Amino acid sequence: MLVLDSYELDPAGAGALRAAGVYTLAIIDGDSRGQVADLYLDQNFGAALPRLGPGAELPGLRSGAALPGLGSGAELPGLRSGAELPGRLLAGSGYALLRDTVISARPPVAPPAAAVSRPRVLAFFGGTDAVGAAPVLTRVLAATGHPMDLTVIVGRPEIEAEVDDVTPGRGQTIRPVPPTTSLPALITEADLVVSAAGTSTWELCCLGAPSALVCVVDNQRESYTRVVRHGLAAGLGELPELTAAGVAGRAARATAARTLHGLLSSPQRRATLAARAWSTVDGQGRARVVDAVFDAVRAATVPG
Repeated sequence: MLVLDSYELDPAGAGALRAAGVYTLAIIDGDSRGQVADLYLDQNFGAALPRLGPGAELPGLRSGAALPGLGSGAELPGLRSGAELPGRLLAGSGYALLRDTVISARPPVAPPAAAVSRPRVLAFFGGTDAVGAAPVLTRVLAATGHPMDLTVIVGRPEIEAEVDDVTPGRGQTIRPVPPTTSLPALITEADLVVSAAGTSTWELCCLGAPSALVCVVDNQRESYTRVVRHGLAAGLGELPELTAAGVAGRAARATAARTLHGLLSSPQRRATLAARAWSTVDGQGRARVVDAVFDAVRAATVPG
Protein backbone atom coordinates (compact mmCIF):
# COMPACT_ATOMS: atom_id res chain seq x y z
CA MET A 1 0.00 0.00 0.00
CA LEU A 2 1.15 3.55 -0.77
CA VAL A 3 0.15 6.68 1.18
CA LEU A 4 0.48 9.99 -0.68
CA ASP A 5 0.85 13.11 1.48
CA SER A 6 2.42 15.89 -0.55
CA TYR A 7 1.58 19.05 -2.47
CA GLU A 8 4.42 18.40 -4.92
CA LEU A 9 4.36 14.73 -5.95
CA ASP A 10 3.96 14.11 -9.67
CA PRO A 11 0.46 12.64 -10.17
CA ALA A 12 1.80 10.53 -13.01
CA GLY A 13 4.00 8.56 -10.61
CA ALA A 14 1.14 7.74 -8.27
CA GLY A 15 -1.08 6.82 -11.18
CA ALA A 16 1.56 4.46 -12.54
CA LEU A 17 1.92 2.73 -9.18
CA ARG A 18 -1.81 2.34 -8.88
CA ALA A 19 -2.01 0.97 -12.42
CA ALA A 20 0.61 -1.60 -11.39
CA GLY A 21 -1.66 -2.83 -8.62
CA VAL A 22 -0.38 -0.81 -5.65
CA TYR A 23 -3.30 0.26 -3.47
CA THR A 24 -3.10 4.04 -2.88
CA LEU A 25 -4.45 6.42 -0.24
CA ALA A 26 -4.08 10.14 -0.98
CA ILE A 27 -4.24 12.65 1.88
CA ILE A 28 -5.73 15.82 0.42
CA ASP A 29 -6.72 19.32 1.48
CA GLY A 30 -9.94 19.89 -0.45
CA ASP A 31 -8.16 19.43 -3.80
CA SER A 32 -6.60 16.23 -5.11
CA ARG A 33 -4.07 18.21 -7.22
CA GLY A 34 -4.52 15.56 -9.87
CA GLN A 35 -3.55 12.59 -7.72
CA VAL A 36 -5.34 9.42 -8.73
CA ALA A 37 -5.91 7.13 -5.75
CA ASP A 38 -8.09 4.28 -4.58
CA LEU A 39 -9.03 6.20 -1.45
CA TYR A 40 -8.92 9.91 -0.53
CA LEU A 41 -8.64 11.33 2.98
CA ASP A 42 -9.55 14.94 3.81
CA GLN A 43 -9.37 15.22 7.60
CA ASN A 44 -10.44 18.87 7.78
CA PHE A 45 -13.46 19.74 9.88
CA GLY A 46 -16.59 19.96 7.76
CA ALA A 47 -14.77 18.67 4.68
CA ALA A 48 -17.06 18.01 1.74
CA LEU A 49 -16.26 16.17 -1.44
CA PRO A 50 -13.44 18.19 -3.02
CA ARG A 51 -12.79 19.60 -6.43
CA LEU A 52 -10.87 16.76 -8.01
CA GLY A 53 -10.22 18.34 -11.36
CA PRO A 54 -10.32 21.67 -13.19
CA GLY A 55 -13.89 22.93 -13.07
CA ALA A 56 -15.25 19.66 -11.68
CA GLU A 57 -17.38 20.28 -8.61
CA LEU A 58 -18.45 17.27 -6.61
CA PRO A 59 -21.66 17.38 -4.56
CA GLY A 60 -21.39 18.18 -0.85
CA LEU A 61 -21.17 15.48 1.76
CA ARG A 62 -21.98 15.90 5.43
CA SER A 63 -19.05 14.94 7.58
CA GLY A 64 -17.56 15.55 10.98
CA ALA A 65 -20.32 14.53 13.39
CA ALA A 66 -22.00 12.40 10.70
CA LEU A 67 -19.13 10.37 9.32
CA PRO A 68 -19.50 9.06 5.77
CA GLY A 69 -19.85 5.38 6.47
CA LEU A 70 -16.96 5.05 8.96
CA GLY A 71 -14.97 3.09 6.43
CA SER A 72 -17.33 2.49 3.56
CA GLY A 73 -16.59 5.96 2.24
CA ALA A 74 -18.38 7.99 -0.38
CA GLU A 75 -18.38 6.94 -3.99
CA LEU A 76 -16.75 9.42 -6.31
CA PRO A 77 -18.47 9.75 -9.67
CA GLY A 78 -15.40 9.24 -11.87
CA LEU A 79 -14.70 12.84 -12.82
CA ARG A 80 -11.69 13.47 -15.01
CA SER A 81 -8.52 15.19 -13.84
CA GLY A 82 -6.16 14.04 -16.55
CA ALA A 83 -7.46 10.54 -15.95
CA GLU A 84 -10.51 8.88 -14.48
CA LEU A 85 -10.67 9.38 -10.71
CA PRO A 86 -11.85 6.18 -9.08
CA GLY A 87 -12.06 5.69 -5.36
CA ARG A 88 -13.81 6.98 -2.29
CA LEU A 89 -13.47 9.88 0.13
CA LEU A 90 -13.07 9.79 3.89
CA ALA A 91 -14.11 13.30 4.87
CA GLY A 92 -14.11 15.19 8.13
CA SER A 93 -12.27 15.54 11.42
CA GLY A 94 -13.62 12.18 12.55
CA TYR A 95 -10.79 10.79 10.39
CA ALA A 96 -8.09 13.03 11.87
CA LEU A 97 -4.72 11.26 12.07
CA LEU A 98 -3.23 11.87 15.50
CA ARG A 99 -0.03 10.81 17.25
CA ASP A 100 -0.01 8.31 20.13
CA THR A 101 1.27 11.02 22.49
CA VAL A 102 -1.79 13.15 21.72
CA ILE A 103 -4.31 10.33 22.01
CA SER A 104 -2.86 9.17 25.32
CA ALA A 105 -3.00 12.72 26.71
CA ARG A 106 -6.67 13.23 25.80
CA PRO A 107 -8.65 14.04 28.97
CA PRO A 108 -11.68 11.83 29.76
CA VAL A 109 -13.96 14.89 29.76
CA ALA A 110 -13.75 18.40 28.38
CA PRO A 111 -11.85 20.73 30.74
CA PRO A 112 -14.22 22.74 32.97
CA ALA A 113 -14.18 26.49 33.42
CA ALA A 114 -11.37 27.57 35.73
CA ALA A 115 -10.96 31.13 37.00
CA VAL A 116 -7.29 32.12 37.27
CA SER A 117 -5.75 35.54 37.77
CA ARG A 118 -2.71 34.77 35.58
CA PRO A 119 -3.74 32.38 32.82
CA ARG A 120 -1.08 30.05 31.48
CA VAL A 121 -0.78 30.67 27.74
CA LEU A 122 1.05 28.49 25.23
CA ALA A 123 1.95 29.76 21.77
CA PHE A 124 3.43 27.54 19.04
CA PHE A 125 3.49 27.67 15.24
CA GLY A 126 4.99 24.49 13.85
CA GLY A 127 8.41 22.94 14.25
CA THR A 128 10.48 25.80 12.84
CA ASP A 129 7.82 28.53 12.61
CA ALA A 130 8.83 29.07 9.00
CA VAL A 131 6.57 32.11 8.63
CA GLY A 132 7.79 33.88 11.79
CA ALA A 133 4.42 34.00 13.55
CA ALA A 134 5.68 33.62 17.13
CA PRO A 135 7.13 37.14 17.58
CA VAL A 136 4.04 38.72 16.01
CA LEU A 137 1.60 36.91 18.28
CA THR A 138 3.82 37.41 21.32
CA ARG A 139 3.56 41.16 20.77
CA VAL A 140 -0.20 40.92 20.30
CA LEU A 141 -0.55 38.89 23.50
CA ALA A 142 1.53 41.43 25.41
CA ALA A 143 -0.65 44.21 23.98
CA THR A 144 -3.72 42.73 25.68
CA GLY A 145 -2.41 44.13 28.96
CA HIS A 146 -3.82 41.08 30.73
CA PRO A 147 -1.60 39.25 33.26
CA MET A 148 -0.39 35.91 31.96
CA ASP A 149 2.41 33.38 32.06
CA LEU A 150 3.26 32.95 28.38
CA THR A 151 5.32 30.06 27.04
CA VAL A 152 6.38 30.43 23.41
CA ILE A 153 7.83 27.54 21.41
CA VAL A 154 10.69 28.96 19.32
CA GLY A 155 12.05 26.76 16.54
CA ARG A 156 14.96 28.93 15.40
CA PRO A 157 17.52 31.20 17.10
CA GLU A 158 16.32 34.26 15.20
CA ILE A 159 12.74 33.63 16.36
CA GLU A 160 13.93 33.32 19.94
CA ALA A 161 15.83 36.60 19.63
CA GLU A 162 12.71 38.40 18.41
CA VAL A 163 10.58 36.95 21.19
CA ASP A 164 13.21 37.99 23.74
CA ASP A 165 12.90 41.55 22.44
CA VAL A 166 9.21 41.75 23.39
CA THR A 167 8.73 43.71 26.61
CA PRO A 168 6.11 42.06 28.84
CA GLY A 169 3.50 44.21 30.52
CA ARG A 170 2.60 44.34 34.19
CA GLY A 171 1.87 40.87 35.53
CA GLN A 172 3.14 39.22 32.37
CA THR A 173 6.00 36.78 31.92
CA ILE A 174 7.31 35.55 28.56
CA ARG A 175 9.31 32.33 28.42
CA PRO A 176 10.69 31.12 25.06
CA VAL A 177 11.45 27.40 24.96
CA PRO A 178 12.79 25.14 22.17
CA PRO A 179 10.63 22.52 20.44
CA THR A 180 9.79 19.73 22.84
CA THR A 181 8.36 16.22 22.82
CA SER A 182 6.25 17.29 25.82
CA LEU A 183 4.00 19.52 23.71
CA PRO A 184 0.79 17.55 24.48
CA ALA A 185 1.43 18.00 28.20
CA LEU A 186 2.06 21.72 27.74
CA ILE A 187 -1.21 21.98 25.80
CA THR A 188 -3.28 20.25 28.47
CA GLU A 189 -1.70 22.41 31.19
CA ALA A 190 -2.44 25.68 29.39
CA ASP A 191 -5.49 27.86 30.03
CA LEU A 192 -5.26 29.17 26.45
CA VAL A 193 -3.34 28.02 23.37
CA VAL A 194 -2.45 30.31 20.45
CA SER A 195 -1.42 28.45 17.32
CA ALA A 196 -1.50 28.27 13.54
CA ALA A 197 -4.59 26.79 11.89
CA GLY A 198 -2.78 23.75 10.50
CA THR A 199 -3.01 20.05 11.32
CA SER A 200 -2.20 20.83 14.96
CA THR A 201 -5.78 22.13 15.16
CA TRP A 202 -7.03 18.54 15.39
CA GLU A 203 -4.57 17.81 18.18
CA LEU A 204 -5.80 20.86 20.08
CA CYS A 205 -9.39 19.73 19.61
CA CYS A 206 -8.67 16.18 20.73
CA LEU A 207 -7.00 17.52 23.89
CA GLY A 208 -9.88 19.90 24.62
CA ALA A 209 -7.64 22.96 24.48
CA PRO A 210 -9.28 26.40 24.44
CA SER A 211 -7.56 27.84 21.41
CA ALA A 212 -7.14 30.99 19.33
CA LEU A 213 -5.93 30.33 15.81
CA VAL A 214 -4.08 32.32 13.17
CA CYS A 215 -4.27 31.50 9.46
CA VAL A 216 -0.60 31.64 8.47
CA VAL A 217 -0.69 30.23 4.90
CA ASP A 218 -3.29 30.20 2.14
CA ASN A 219 -4.09 26.49 2.29
CA GLN A 220 -5.26 26.88 5.92
CA ARG A 221 -7.89 29.48 5.08
CA GLU A 222 -10.86 27.23 4.38
CA SER A 223 -10.29 25.03 7.43
CA TYR A 224 -9.62 28.09 9.62
CA THR A 225 -12.90 29.67 8.52
CA ARG A 226 -14.91 26.53 9.25
CA VAL A 227 -13.35 25.94 12.67
CA VAL A 228 -13.89 29.52 13.78
CA ARG A 229 -17.42 29.67 12.36
CA HIS A 230 -18.44 26.56 14.30
CA GLY A 231 -16.92 27.78 17.56
CA LEU A 232 -14.17 25.17 17.91
CA ALA A 233 -11.58 27.95 18.33
CA ALA A 234 -11.41 31.72 18.32
CA GLY A 235 -10.09 33.44 15.21
CA LEU A 236 -7.29 36.00 15.25
CA GLY A 237 -7.18 36.64 11.51
CA GLU A 238 -4.54 36.01 8.88
CA LEU A 239 -0.83 36.55 9.48
CA PRO A 240 -0.31 38.97 6.55
CA GLU A 241 -3.03 41.18 8.03
CA LEU A 242 -1.39 41.09 11.46
CA THR A 243 1.99 42.03 10.03
CA ALA A 244 0.73 44.73 7.68
CA ALA A 245 2.02 48.28 8.05
CA GLY A 246 -0.11 51.36 8.55
CA VAL A 247 -3.67 51.70 9.74
CA ALA A 248 -4.83 48.31 8.45
CA GLY A 249 -2.13 46.43 10.33
CA ARG A 250 -2.71 48.34 13.56
CA ALA A 251 -6.44 47.68 13.31
CA ALA A 252 -5.92 43.94 12.72
CA ARG A 253 -3.55 43.65 15.67
CA ALA A 254 -5.90 45.62 17.92
CA THR A 255 -8.81 43.37 16.97
CA ALA A 256 -6.74 40.25 17.69
CA ALA A 257 -5.64 41.69 21.04
CA ARG A 258 -9.27 42.35 22.01
CA THR A 259 -10.23 38.80 21.12
CA LEU A 260 -7.39 37.45 23.23
CA HIS A 261 -8.21 39.75 26.15
CA GLY A 262 -11.79 38.49 26.07
CA LEU A 263 -10.58 34.89 26.29
CA LEU A 264 -8.02 35.58 28.98
CA SER A 265 -10.60 37.33 31.15
CA SER A 266 -13.44 34.82 30.66
CA PRO A 267 -13.01 31.24 31.91
CA GLN A 268 -16.51 30.46 30.61
CA ARG A 269 -15.60 31.47 27.06
CA ARG A 270 -12.50 29.31 27.23
CA ALA A 271 -14.50 26.37 28.59
CA THR A 272 -17.09 26.70 25.82
CA LEU A 273 -14.39 26.52 23.14
CA ALA A 274 -12.76 23.57 24.90
CA ALA A 275 -16.01 21.60 25.12
CA ARG A 276 -16.88 22.08 21.46
CA ALA A 277 -13.38 21.17 20.36
CA TRP A 278 -13.11 18.10 22.61
CA SER A 279 -16.44 16.71 21.41
CA THR A 280 -15.48 17.15 17.73
CA VAL A 281 -12.25 15.11 17.56
CA ASP A 282 -12.38 11.90 19.60
CA GLY A 283 -8.93 10.52 18.71
CA GLN A 284 -10.27 7.50 16.83
CA GLY A 285 -9.53 8.79 13.34
CA ARG A 286 -6.59 6.48 12.66
CA ALA A 287 -8.65 3.40 13.48
CA ARG A 288 -11.41 4.56 11.15
CA VAL A 289 -8.97 5.13 8.31
CA VAL A 290 -7.36 1.71 8.82
CA ASP A 291 -10.80 0.07 8.88
CA ALA A 292 -11.70 1.88 5.67
CA VAL A 293 -8.51 0.74 3.95
CA PHE A 294 -8.99 -2.89 5.01
CA ASP A 295 -12.64 -2.82 3.93
CA ALA A 296 -11.71 -1.38 0.54
CA VAL A 297 -8.84 -3.81 -0.05
CA ARG A 298 -11.06 -6.77 0.87
CA ALA A 299 -13.76 -5.49 -1.46
CA ALA A 300 -11.23 -5.12 -4.28
CA THR A 301 -9.81 -8.64 -3.84
CA VAL A 302 -13.00 -10.62 -3.26
CA PRO A 303 -14.25 -12.03 -6.58
CA GLY A 304 -17.49 -10.42 -7.71
